Amino acid sequence: MNSKLEQFLERAFLKAFEDGELTDEDFLDGLKIKIGKTTYIMPACGFDTLEKNAHLIDKHFGKGAQAKDNFDQEQIKLVVDLAHGALRLNYPEIKRETVAQGITLQNVQS
Repeated sequence: MNSKLEQFLERAFLKAFEDGELTDEDFLDGLKIKIGKTTYIMPACGFDTLEKNAHLIDKHFGKGAQAKDNFDQEQIKLVVDLAHGALRLNYPEIKRETVAQGITLQNVQS
């Protein structure tokens, strides 16, 4: 569950966005992704995130990777880590736990 500080920051962010103080131009370009009840703009991952996860990206999605019908635990962790790393570029305060709790299979499959 989100801490009171995270809830406050989220409400303040949404209020600023709704009041026109923040616009899409204030963020790096990216996909709009809904996590919980909040819509975020998720840019491409920075090289720091890609570098930290390069071995897993290559293992699961690189040349010669075996296609699977289901996600295993390592792939789920990788997806959360990549999404968290990307979202941190626009939302430095976002917690990995918030991303992990909010990502659904619908987010992953879209």
